[in-house]
Amino acid sequence: MKRFKLLILDEAIDEIQEAIDWYDEQQAGIGKKFYTAINDQVKLLKRTPFFGIRYDQVRCKKVRRFPYLIHYRVDEATQLVTVIGVLHTSLDPDQYWKTHK
Repeated sequence: MKRFKLLILDEAIDEIQEAIDWYDEQQAGIGKKFYTAINDQVKLLKRTPFFGIRYDQVRCKKVRRFPYLIHYRVDEATQLVTVIGVLHTSLDPDQYWKTHK
């Protein structure tokens, strides 16, 4: 099976870094665990990106052990997975995307 290419938008990278910083402020080393959990899920998306569509052709993948969802789109024609955001599960995605376009 062919692997998909991956693009993580700058906004998503910023969200990941903000979460890493926040977790490290809570307890040293937790930020690294969060990063590892994100990295594990991103690797999975390269192999099998077809998790359920949540809204507007956006799919979501839960980050293990952390209350975050990776929001992404899949372009089958170009074999590209684009990570558009990494959001805490307490956030309303509709409201989030209205303020972050």
